[in-house]
Amino acid sequence: MSTPHEKWLQRRASVGAVTSGEADRLVRRVEATMEYAGSMDGASWWSRAWTSPGTLLFVAAHRRAMVGLAAILLASTLALGGSLHWSSARLDQFLESELATTLSPTPEVALLYTGSGRIQGRRKSPRIDWRVGTLQVSVQPSAGVDLVVETDEATVQVHGTRFSVTKDLLGTMVEVENGLVGVTCLNPNAASSDELFLAAGKSHRCLPNRPSTLLGRARALHSMGKATMARQAAQMGLELASPGDPVRGELLALQVEMLLMDSLTEQAAGLVKEYLDEGYEARREDMQQVAEILRQRPTGH
Repeated sequence: MSTPHEKWLQRRASVGAVTSGEADRLVRRVEATMEYAGSMDGASWWSRAWTSPGTLLFVAAHRRAMVGLAAILLASTLALGGSLHWSSARLDQFLESELATTLSPTPEVALLYTGSGRIQGRRKSPRIDWRVGTLQVSVQPSAGVDLVVETDEATVQVHGTRFSVTKDLLGTMVEVENGLVGVTCLNPNAASSDELFLAAGKSHRCLPNRPSTLLGRARALHSMGKATMARQAAQMGLELASPGDPVRGELLALQVEMLLMDSLTEQAAGLVKEYLDEGYEARREDMQQVAEILRQRPTGH
């Protein structure tokens, strides 16, 4: 005698392959079942609470049953000639490599990266949170993929192109090899930011937008000998940082150092006073020594 499930298979086989809507529902059922089975491990609260041998055997058996159910659902669709629509499949993978590494998270997207980040979202709408390093992205044109790359400073959106995103101390650099890319530089002080469109061969850098990242930019520029740009970055960071924030103290100390190197002693003296008045401790002794030296200097020097 046929089971209800076998009768369903026979009925569907008699009318042809499953519809796309049925396939999508099956995919969601497979995903939900696998997630449920994956959550049934030794870290769940109830398996920690009841650790008797009988309970653990029940957990193991129940988990095997859930995995088996997912396999049956998947096989049912394939056996009927239906095609699974993986556009709803979830993406979640960390990208971490000190060497150039290739990855194709979906058939339409190819990545080449050195650095670290994370890809999430769905097949047709991947979202990449890129933290540091260089990420090269190739998206198949006309594939209906809405891919977004986000860094601290920028949001990059494409629909079919080849481009790279480099995140470092200087900010986020976007370079387009072909296609069209929309870049939005993030400004925490603005109600909204305008999107800039880059064509093939074009590039754009989004500057750091937080005190900590501006401090990193100022230090990098200072080490490169670009004094004016370094002071500008430090000043931008000071305007964003709140009094009492340790990052503000580091920005003040760095700005003092750069101003003294350029013999701008009066400006340096004012920032030394700010540092001491706001109560930062990390470089207090250094700032006190600088303040004493500046007090002893003749006026006008």
